[in-house]
Amino acid sequence: MSKLIRDHHLLTRNLKLNGKYISNDGGDEGITIDNSGNTTLSAIAEIGSDTDKFLMSDSGVVKYVTGANLRLYIGAGTGDGDITGVSITTDSGGGSKAEDTAGSADFSILGSSGVDVTNSGATITAVAVPSEIDHDSLNNFVANEHIDHTSVTLTAGDGLTGGGDISSNISFAVSVDDSTIEINSDSLRVKDDGITYAKIQNMTDARILGNNAGSDGVITEMTKANVLSFLNVADGATAVSNYVTNDADDTMTGNLTITKSSGPQLTLGYDANEKFTIDVEDNGVTTLATTDNAGTSIANLTLDIDGTITFDSNDGRFKAKNAGTEFSVSNSAFAGMISGYTTVGIDTFAGSYTLTTTMTTVHDDLKVTFVAPPSGVIEISVSIYGDMARRGIQFGLSDQDTGDTYQAISFPNATDVTNEHYVATPPSSFGDRDINHSWVVTGLTSGTTYVWYLGAKSIFTGGVLRWGGNVANKYGPFIMKATALPTPITHYAVYG
Repeated sequence: MSKLIRDHHLLTRNLKLNGKYISNDGGDEGITIDNSGNTTLSAIAEIGSDTDKFLMSDSGVVKYVTGANLRLYIGAGTGDGDITGVSITTDSGGGSKAEDTAGSADFSILGSSGVDVTNSGATITAVAVPSEIDHDSLNNFVANEHIDHTSVTLTAGDGLTGGGDISSNISFAVSVDDSTIEINSDSLRVKDDGITYAKIQNMTDARILGNNAGSDGVITEMTKANVLSFLNVADGATAVSNYVTNDADDTMTGNLTITKSSGPQLTLGYDANEKFTIDVEDNGVTTLATTDNAGTSIANLTLDIDGTITFDSNDGRFKAKNAGTEFSVSNSAFAGMISGYTTVGIDTFAGSYTLTTTMTTVHDDLKVTFVAPPSGVIEISVSIYGDMARRGIQFGLSDQDTGDTYQAISFPNATDVTNEHYVATPPSSFGDRDINHSWVVTGLTSGTTYVWYLGAKSIFTGGVLRWGGNVANKYGPFIMKATALPTPITHYAVYG
């Protein structure tokens, strides 16, 4: 674009600056306008005196305003004048405040011992200087919390060794007697068997240590009542002085007493099911029982006695049962037992007696001795050869021998001849034969010993009783036997 060289040109269209200036001398200074209309003044002359004028944009138009209007626009006070004084009050209080009331306000902010003041531009920083700080003068300082460790010594007391001042790590060691307490793997512990009874606290008299509370808990002193309850023993129970343990081949001397109100009181077992029990109930009723859990009924009971087996019933009752049912005549399992037995004439000289018509004790050897059974009833049987010579023969039982002459036994009545029986009546021929006869005698006193002899007579003098011999074709021996009979009971043992 050519230069404007004439005065007073009139622009009829926009003047394009194209990044150039409007200047007085055509140089690169003055006024320039960018594409957005922003106007730049490359230099503004300073006003030498306060003319109270300020440039402002008014809807894009540069205008000037007075100082009064500017204060109005920015909300400043209406007073006019310069700052005539500055004062700074510190922690020292108003009496020592820093003031500057003339000209410019220049202050110095300086550090002191322990504080350093620096600035970066308008930023002022105050920092502590640790090396300049007196620790003991700080606020809340407690002298007792800050001690010279070398002046403090820890001394081992009784039972300890070690110690020293606390300027370095120190340690203590526990002194142990190695009989009550010991050190093991850095642990202090009580030695095995290290606590004697004397070291345990005193106990109340007549107490036992234990726990009968019904649950886990600490050991307590148990009274006699506590102990009896714990052991399930009645107060006043008889103490047992002898006992056996479950050790193999254990032995015991003296009596073993087992008391229990309901049986069995003693169980001996091959295992829990195959066993032998002893059950004692009220009044001393006792049952010995074997059990075969397999149900094969082979739980036998064998008495292998190295000596005598004695059955001694105080009331004379003996029972034989099968699976709980008595099959013996009531209480008379002894019935059939031979209570006395005599034989005369086995392999010896033959004996004989010629009968008379008077009942006479035949011979002192022809007798039976027995003890009366609990029933008081006995069966006497006799066997002898009779050479009757056509004569009737009677036998009797005598309780006297030949020296005292014949006397009938006193059962059932005194010297009762009802025990004299006809035992043989001969036929028309001689009628020689063995005579076998029995008596049943009641009313005997159980446990009493009796000696009864054979008595005999004939209805006519003559006839001979014979027994024994040691050559061919002689006679059988004389036999006299006493057999116990059961206690009288209706239908099963009737003695009429």
